[in-house]
Amino acid sequence: MEKKIDLFETWIKSFSKVSSMTSLGGIDIELSPIDIYDICSLLRSIKQKVKHIL
Repeated sequence: MEKKIDLFETWIKSFSKVSSMTSLGGIDIELSPIDIYDICSLLRSIKQKVKHIL
């Protein structure tokens, strides 16, 4: 027996978008550990700036 879960309409729309994007062709990239670190640092910095604005 499956349990029904009510989801917000925006979640369903977002899931649909993500699901459809998985069928698109992708690209392969190679990232070094420092690249990942830099990306994470940038995202943390942006998060802090947005946090102070809100």
